[in-house]
Amino acid sequence: MLYISSPLALSLATLLALTHAKECGRPSRSIALDQRPMTSGFRPPRSSNFAPASSNSARGRPSSVDSGASTTSSTAPRSSSSPSSSSSTTSPPPPSCDCGYILSTYGDAYFPYHRSINFEALPSGILSSANALNDLGLTIFDGQAMGGTGPDGTRSVCDLQNLAIDTDKALTFTVPGGQPAGGQISAAEVYSSDEFLHGVFMGSMKFDQTPGTCQSMFTYQAGTGNDEQDIEVIGQTIFDRGDNGTPAGVQLTNWDPNDSSNTVNDNVILPFPEDPTTSYHNYTIAWLPSGTKYYFDGGPLDSPTKYTSINPSKLIFNHWTNGDKGFTAGPPTQDVVFKVRALDWYYATPGQQDVLAGCTMDQACRV
Repeated sequence: MLYISSPLALSLATLLALTHAKECGRPSRSIALDQRPMTSGFRPPRSSNFAPASSNSARGRPSSVDSGASTTSSTAPRSSSSPSSSSSTTSPPPPSCDCGYILSTYGDAYFPYHRSINFEALPSGILSSANALNDLGLTIFDGQAMGGTGPDGTRSVCDLQNLAIDTDKALTFTVPGGQPAGGQISAAEVYSSDEFLHGVFMGSMKFDQTPGTCQSMFTYQAGTGNDEQDIEVIGQTIFDRGDNGTPAGVQLTNWDPNDSSNTVNDNVILPFPEDPTTSYHNYTIAWLPSGTKYYFDGGPLDSPTKYTSINPSKLIFNHWTNGDKGFTAGPPTQDVVFKVRALDWYYATPGQQDVLAGCTMDQACRV
C-alpha cells in the first residue's frame, strides 16, 4: 500500500488498482530456496459475518490503508513500560530524551523518536472496537483484505473478532479453524498508525506451529514497486521442511523496491535459535540507511544482503491463510493463535530524519 501524508494526485481507486495488480500467491524468489545457506540451530522434537473484500495479490500485504492514519512529527508518547522478554536489543532509555536517541548496538544510528507498547492496561477478551488500539499508536482495519489470493480463490480479511487480549496480556491474532477453502477467510491484522522512514522495530512474539497459516511482522509501502521487509513464519515449516521443499525456520525477505514486476527479492530461511512456540522472543527489523538487518533476542541473524526499503512505510503484524500449498497451506482445521506481547520502536519519519530542532547530537540519549 501507498501511505500518503500530503495531498497527491492519486485517488483511492488508483491506489487499490496498483495493489490489486500484484501477482497472487508465493512470488518468485531471486535465489532458489535449496541454494540458500542454512545455519545450525535449535530443532526440538516434532509434536505428535465481516465485510467482503476484493482480492489482493501480494503476499501478506493489506489491500488498503486508512487514509486518516496519523504521521508523528514530534516525540511519540510512550505507551507503557519497555517490553519484557527474554532479552533486549537496546538498553531502556532514560525517562526523558527530548533530543532523540543514539543506538549503540546499531552502529550509533540516530533516531528522533521512540515508542514502547504493551497491552497491560487493556481488559482481557476480544477487543471492544476497531479503535481499541488507537491510543497505543496501532490501527485495526476491520474488513481489510490481506495476503495473497490462493489458486482456488481462498483469501483472508481482517475480522475484529479475531483480535483479543489474553490472560498474559498479549495481543492475540487468531485464524479460526474449520473455515472452508475457496472463499473469504476470517483472519487478523494490525498496523502502525505512524509512517516511518528508517527505524529499529522490535516485537516480543510467540508463534503457533499449527499448519495452515502465515504469521508475520513486516514493513510495507505499495506503489509501482514492491517495497517490503519481512519476518514470516509458516506453521508447518517452523520445525520441519515443507512438502514443497521449503526449509524449516523463520523466513527473512527483502524485496527490491525498484522492481515493478514484484518478483525480485532476496530471501533467507534460518532455523530458529530457540523454540519460538513455547516462550516469547524478541524479533527485530533494523532498517538503517546503510541496509536492513534482522535480529533474534538481540543477536544478529544471517540476513538477506540485497535490497533495503527506500520509501515511507508502515509496520504491519498479520496472521492469514490463502490455502496455497506452496506457501501458507490450509486453511487450518483448528484455531491458530499468533501472539504479540510487547513492541519497542526507535524511528525517524519522512518529515524528521535529522537531529531535532534545538538539539545537538551530544544531547541525544545513548541507549
